[in-house]
Amino acid sequence: MKITLPLLKPVLDDVISEDVKNLLRINAELYVWRDEHDWSIFNDVRVFNVWINFGVDKEQALMFEVDLDDLEKFAHILVKDIEMLRRDYSDVIQKKIKQKENL
Repeated sequence: MKITLPLLKPVLDDVISEDVKNLLRINAELYVWRDEHDWSIFNDVRVFNVWINFGVDKEQALMFEVDLDDLEKFAHILVKDIEMLRRDYSDVIQKKIKQKENL
């Protein structure tokens, strides 16, 4: 399973090299990858990985393993926060959608 999310308008710290900054500005995406095969065989491997791919053809990458409980908590909180935003700002969201359609 692979879930992707395009990343837009990066704000980058000065510790990142100019070459990497330029690649991140071109094209970046975050994706969550589930790998049951390695996880079921090895004890020191987590089932979920979070990747950030970037560059012209997304040929550069950063990969991090994440704990199942942490990822689940993060996803739950994110969904709840989105629900609250949609509830509290539904009129603003509708206005922004209409503005975007008129561009």
